[in-house]
Amino acid sequence: VVVASAAVWEPNWHHAGMVTERMAKSVRTRNPIAASWRDLEARLEAIAPAGSRVAILRPVPTLDSGGADGWSRLFSRRSVTLVAGHDPPLQLLSVEELARAIVLTLDRRLAGTFHVAPEDAWPIRALLRHAGVRPLGVPWTWRKLARAIGSRLNLTAPAAELEYLRYAWTVSGEAFRDRTGFQAAGTLETARRFAGSRPRGMA
Repeated sequence: VVVASAAVWEPNWHHAGMVTERMAKSVRTRNPIAASWRDLEARLEAIAPAGSRVAILRPVPTLDSGGADGWSRLFSRRSVTLVAGHDPPLQLLSVEELARAIVLTLDRRLAGTFHVAPEDAWPIRALLRHAGVRPLGVPWTWRKLARAIGSRLNLTAPAAELEYLRYAWTVSGEAFRDRTGFQAAGTLETARRFAGSRPRGMA
């Protein structure tokens, strides 16, 4: 079982909602995060021995109370800056749910590529507010001033990460649910539980 990421789908303004695993990816991507996940999956397909059973899981953003990843840090702060004029839908998992999905994959001896996601999605600003985080909007061009302004405004994240805050993607987890019976908590419930699981960081 290989845990990849639904970030394999490149963020862009015309991205279709609730994409399935069968949707064809664009030939090229300018986002290095999406490109890295694509490369990982391609390498796995190339080196997998004939007849082997490989399952690739693509979870949506997974919040971990001890995590240092970008999404966990985003939901751990008192306030964050987002791109003004953008409020994309977002899906969330907890790390416990991802662990359960891995166990189900092993128990069912699955092979193939599967999205792991809840059925619902919420606008990112609403999720942050319910998690006790204050979202602030700044123009996209301000990211160029990140070094001068400093990390307290959350503008020093690489442009590749910020793209996912402008044009987040949503995926369908129906195929995985049908094969395993997996049911994730709702996205809003995941954000609320995470908010109470770790101390709030710096503003």
